Amino acid sequence: MAEMPIPQDFNRFIPPQSDGDDVVENVPEIQMFDDVEEQDDGSAIVRMDTRTPAESPEFYENMAETYDSIELDKIALKYVELIEKDKDARLERDKQYEDGIRRTGLGNDAPGGASFMGASKVVHPVMAEGCVDFAARAIKELFPPDGPARTKITGEATEEK
Repeated sequence: MAEMPIPQDFNRFIPPQSDGDDVVENVPEIQMFDDVEEQDDGSAIVRMDTRTPAESPEFYENMAETYDSIELDKIALKYVELIEKDKDARLERDKQYEDGIRRTGLGNDAPGGASFMGASKVVHPVMAEGCVDFAARAIKELFPPDGPARTKITGEATEEK
């Protein structure tokens, strides 16, 4: 099994921000259920607030305004570091992808190929074969022997029709 450059559980959980006493301030309390009615058989009837986000102004509240700038900087720095680690982990794959695009002739700096109008710049034989195969299969669907549209004259054929 390949080793992951970043452990899967690395900083995936962001604990609530606090001032040291584990008390979260300035966070609106959300009541999920309006009413819960327990039944004799052990089941419950739950009545929920059916307001949509458009009807609830606190849904669109900017959470960044509830935190102080130091806490926001810590959160931002954590995510910038995670993004940089992700980019570093993908670096070799991105280079291989770029090289593959160049070798197939699809990049702007592709080597070889013809230079006249309408010429293909494909230089890799597998890519050229795939293009020819696709064109051969597509032409049957795009231009059927009866023509691109089926026509039928209904009724009696007259000079006007």
